Amino acid sequence: MFTKKIILITSIIIGILLIFIAGLLLWNNYYKKVIIENPPATTTGEAPAASVEAGKKATESLINEIKNSAGNANSGSPAQVVTVDHVIDGKTVADQAVSVAPGARPISVTNGEVVANNGGAAQNSATQGSASSPTQSVAVDPAKLPQGSIKLAINQDNSIAPNSFTVHPGQAVALAVTNNTPWSEIIIFDDPALAALGFSLLPKSTRAMTFNAPSKTGEYIFASDIPSQRANGMQGKMIVK
Repeated sequence: MFTKKIILITSIIIGILLIFIAGLLLWNNYYKKVIIENPPATTTGEAPAASVEAGKKATESLINEIKNSAGNANSGSPAQVVTVDHVIDGKTVADQAVSVAPGARPISVTNGEVVANNGGAAQNSATQGSASSPTQSVAVDPAKLPQGSIKLAINQDNSIAPNSFTVHPGQAVALAVTNNTPWSEIIIFDDPALAALGFSLLPKSTRAMTFNAPSKTGEYIFASDIPSQRANGMQGKMIVK
């Protein structure tokens, strides 16, 4: 009887040790693949004036495209031209803005700012879904979005295609993500300065978001919020230059 108890206790201890070792091996693999091979965003500093100017031109082009789509009743576009209360230089004014799709924050025609629900410039570092943050649109048909939109797709092989895109500092960006998998997905940015930028996607759906690109140049990593999917390739980067 005593021997059986010793064997039982020994087996339990060995089992716990094996589970602990397996956990260490999994963490080591995750650490190497995700943290070492894919470090967080790298920023390089303030952008050259030429890059800022390029961002303004790209913003103007997107605004004009959205306005044209909204004005074409036969396009089937979800784009809208709206009037928003916008705080500019400390004063609240009635400002014309364009929306790429219902639910996404509008872009001011006056200065290219993405306007939050509180009237100020949408803050990329705010809490997701708050009054001061960029927000996701309702589900949309990606084919109906402006050509100036950046369109990404999550695929069943854990890839994001394309896995990178380039924007200019301060540029108003219309980013759309399509989930081609049969399960729900969540995509987030690693940098805390982009904490508000995230997508929660049902299977076979697309949602869009508008935001102003960071003022600092560099590479900003986005990925699945599930470590195993990230380690298997569900990640990419936004290049600001």
